[in-house]
Amino acid sequence: TNNNNNNNNNLKQCMSTARDPSECKDFREDYLECLHHKKEFQRTNAVQAEADRQRGEEAGKILEKVEKHIWDTSWGEVKGKDEEEKA
Repeated sequence: TNNNNNNNNNLKQCMSTARDPSECKDFREDYLECLHHKKEFQRTNAVQAEADRQRGEEAGKILEKVEKHIWDTSWGEVKGKDEEEKA
């Protein structure tokens, strides 16, 4: 709340002394960000989306390995005595 008041005061001071309101654009952006946290939420969502994407890629790699082992039938082959002696 204190930070919000500082941003509000900065914006008020700028608006009262500026010749053109566009000079106070940065103060206005800071004030609105403190009120609504829009940029913070966008950043948080972007980080979360990237983490989800990376987890999805890793899960896909693990799934490929699991499926390979599930469908690998070589473990079920019966070897004859001749083949066992060669191994």
